[in-house]
Amino acid sequence: MTQLKRLKAPSFWPVERKNRKYIVPPVPGAHSVQNSMPLGVVLRDVLKCAKTMKEARYILNRGLVSIDGARKKDKNFGAGVMDVLKVGDDSYRIIPGKAGFRFQKVSGGEATFKLMRVRNKKTLRKGRTQINFHDGRNMIVSKDEFRTGDVVVFDFQKKEIKQKIKFEEGSTIVVMKGRSRGAVGKIDGIKTTKGSKPNEVTVSIGSGSIVLPKDYVFVIGPDKPVITMGE
Repeated sequence: MTQLKRLKAPSFWPVERKNRKYIVPPVPGAHSVQNSMPLGVVLRDVLKCAKTMKEARYILNRGLVSIDGARKKDKNFGAGVMDVLKVGDDSYRIIPGKAGFRFQKVSGGEATFKLMRVRNKKTLRKGRTQINFHDGRNMIVSKDEFRTGDVVVFDFQKKEIKQKIKFEEGSTIVVMKGRSRGAVGKIDGIKTTKGSKPNEVTVSIGSGSIVLPKDYVFVIGPDKPVITMGE
């Protein structure tokens, strides 16, 4: 597998850049390579569950690690935003932070669901619609009630949608990219643009407001976050 130099690792990886030359690269899967972080690196460099990659592989091979309820044993498997990572008895939700990915500890019922954003839709035969989500999942529905940007609260243990959160004015969001990454705010306005220019969203954060591309925001609640955001 191609090696990755630490200095060229994505900026959202919360890892030291100069203590070693190379770092484990992720493999494409549920999340793209550009939007994920390999489990081996998470265990060793972020959560400090292992001191070496050999120890990280041992933890994985023992079946102690799962993502969204599914066991993972590949050190290169890419974990991405809003995934729920369980290591032993501890669970973490991956959320955007100012310095990159943050691993927010969760427990109880909050460790059984994840948020999935509608990336796009596809019309199928017999009036059915396939909904494609940001984490690679897709779902076929007979009644299309979703718009691009909407988010669902998905119970990955029961394999069912518990709640739908609309991408609309007044909804609470977290910023995914850019200088305001990790900031929580509310949607003040949505502007649909023509041509190749991305749609824009006006977001109020604190006492000010900013305009961001639509893909930069992720809805996390209708009026307040449905997940723990921590710091």
